[in-house]
Amino acid sequence: MKAIETKHSHTWYRSEIGKYQVSLTDDCFHCGVCVGACPSGVFERKEGFNYVTALNSARCDGPHCQAGSFFCTTRCPVEAIKIDLAPQWKT
Repeated sequence: MKAIETKHSHTWYRSEIGKYQVSLTDDCFHCGVCVGACPSGVFERKEGFNYVTALNSARCDGPHCQAGSFFCTTRCPVEAIKIDLAPQWKT
């Protein structure tokens, strides 16, 4: 498995800054397909709750993941997942 690129952040941040920023649009109806599709664990659905969050964007492998059949943006039934280059990596 390929190593995911991250940048070290200042000590006041809790985690590393990932290369990609993952977000869910308002079209998302929290079906959970992305939770099962993502091998990196970017998406999370807590037990007992009926919504999905993209809490772990730093784990996203971005377009490199597209080669596999598990690429979340193509598996989403309403195309509600957006993956962009994180602002810190654009400079």
